[in-house]
Amino acid sequence: MKLVIWIFSLLVLLFAVGSAYFLVRERSAMAADQASHAKSVFLAQMSHEIRTPINAILGMNEMIMRESHEAGVRAYARRAHDAGQSLLGLVNDILDMSKIEAGKMELVPVEFRLADMLMRIHTLISLRAEKKGLAFTITVDPQLPSVFYGDVGRLQQSIVNLLTNAVKYTQRGSVSLSVLQSAPDTWPPGVQAGPGSIMLAVQVQDTGIGIRHKDLNKLFGDFVRVDRQRNRNVEGTGLGLALTRRFIMRMGGTVTVASTYGQGSTFTAWVPLEVRSAAVIGEFDVRHYREVEEAHHATFLAPQARILVVDDNEMNRFVAQSLLKETQAKIALAESGKACLSCLREQHYDLVLLDDMMPELSGSAYIF
Repeated sequence: MKLVIWIFSLLVLLFAVGSAYFLVRERSAMAADQASHAKSVFLAQMSHEIRTPINAILGMNEMIMRESHEAGVRAYARRAHDAGQSLLGLVNDILDMSKIEAGKMELVPVEFRLADMLMRIHTLISLRAEKKGLAFTITVDPQLPSVFYGDVGRLQQSIVNLLTNAVKYTQRGSVSLSVLQSAPDTWPPGVQAGPGSIMLAVQVQDTGIGIRHKDLNKLFGDFVRVDRQRNRNVEGTGLGLALTRRFIMRMGGTVTVASTYGQGSTFTAWVPLEVRSAAVIGEFDVRHYREVEEAHHATFLAPQARILVVDDNEMNRFVAQSLLKETQAKIALAESGKACLSCLREQHYDLVLLDDMMPELSGSAYIF
């Protein structure tokens, strides 16, 4: 009888200890989730608050570049623009990471022309490479389809991240971008292109400092910068590669890297994309596209249009009104959601520009 009581007591004790252990574990997990959520919310809110004045500065700086006829002032404005864009890029990276951690990052697929995206990439990267005396080339398989369907914004951002890193860590030599269709036997494990799609291989190669073999598995971590002592003068948050891999993986692809320390690196983004045109891209010549762009100076004019700008920030309203001035449209301003509704009751508007996260009534709550 004593043995039975002893065993029963032992089982009760074990049950109590186990229950306490799982309760503590559950509470710890909940606390960790709450802390992670609080961090993501904080980063999202702070990024929004920081971006508001940055956008205002960039908007006013744009007006200086448009309207000033003094070469010196325009030169200062261009430098301010470059610095502002770099700062905005850092803030956007943090905001993107907070969205991913909060599970709110969504792809926005659209139909896009490959040549247009590549031209924008060339415009963004060529000047950076030129300032460092680096050769920058883009090679495109002329048999690639000309039109695809996918999140061109995230794809372009990913490629620009890879190229920006390549330029940062290359002191002499070259940086190159190659875009081609890869055969199934070359695809990395775990990725594939479905019917009506192809696997786009986007390769960024540089003659930079390279990466140690032991650091390759650290590259895609959040806020990670390898070889800190050697790269202490290189600016950045350490988020570029982490975001790039997450974006590409959301598209169903992956990113691989090969590097020789002291000689250079090659990053390849494998991206499955839906084809929307049987026509091929042909020879991609940057000079041709640049000439077409420079020959096209069409200005958006809409003197009969009515546009309502709604923002609780007075500077943002002023910037929007200034930037829209050249369209000759009739611009009206509203400082709140309630004021917006009042304007809409009194007047028809062809376009309403709504701010998000306004007090009382948020712009994202409106459906027209």
